[in-house]
Amino acid sequence: FALYKRSCEEHYQVGCRSLAKMYKIGNSVVRTDEQQALTHFKTACELEDDESCAEFKSLEEQLRAERRATKP
Repeated sequence: FALYKRSCEEHYQVGCRSLAKMYKIGNSVVRTDEQQALTHFKTACELEDDESCAEFKSLEEQLRAERRATKP
């Protein structure tokens, strides 16, 4: 986790993508946090990582749909 976090802070797209995936899925080190995942996918996308751009768009749409479904 620390290695991915540091590499993302240093603007390595793979580090940001890997960190985002950890937040998206969750594990024994990191709890699931979709907002953190979204943030890191966006960062990697801005660093021109196509896979992260696709993940960002997909997760963003999923979260929007969930918010609409929970509104009265």
